[in-house]
Amino acid sequence: MLLSRWLADPTGASLMKLPSLPRLIRHSREPKRTAQELPRLIALPPAPQLANPAGVQAYAAACFAAAGLADWGFGWDRAVSRLGCCRPQQKMITLSRHFVACYLAKDAGMVVRVLLHEMAHALSWEHSRATGHGPVWKAFCSALGIPDEKATVRCEPFADPVRRPYRWVLRLSTTGEVVRYYHRRPPSLTPRRLAACYIPGRRRETYGKLTLQELRDSQAQENPRR
Repeated sequence: MLLSRWLADPTGASLMKLPSLPRLIRHSREPKRTAQELPRLIALPPAPQLANPAGVQAYAAACFAAAGLADWGFGWDRAVSRLGCCRPQQKMITLSRHFVACYLAKDAGMVVRVLLHEMAHALSWEHSRATGHGPVWKAFCSALGIPDEKATVRCEPFADPVRRPYRWVLRLSTTGEVVRYYHRRPPSLTPRRLAACYIPGRRRETYGKLTLQELRDSQAQENPRR
């Protein structure tokens, strides 16, 4: 049938049109903004007298709202080798509990500076999905009032890892014997993995009988190093 139609109309104007191929490349609905379109200054609320972690959290929420990060969250972590962290996928900014507890009394300005440092990362991600300490991040640092910010913030040690309490313990479920303590929950010790774990040299009596338990604060302070 198609051949007869082509003979009647060699130009092919009357032939049935083939369906268009799906588009393999999706263009962003919003055009990518250039560096000239970055805000020159973001008006943040004045920093109050930060006396406790609750004040830091409240000030962070106010800064997020002023900078257009209202859908981002703020939290705490137990890091001892870094001051803060920005997690774009979770839309979360965290500060180290140990760092804030140490520096609130002697240099609260350092706490605010680290908060703004991480906020610049969040704004860079929201603006152009940029990570790292590149030109977009530096532009947002200037907009937040810290134009001379460096990629790495140096400060005095603020936590002694030896004195940190253990939060997790690996026990033998049959006898309660402690196998090992952990500061953080080991991500590899899932229930499925524990079902196939055993103590070397004691496979018969310990295979599949190890359990991971979280310690309460009172228990964590009393545990010795192992």
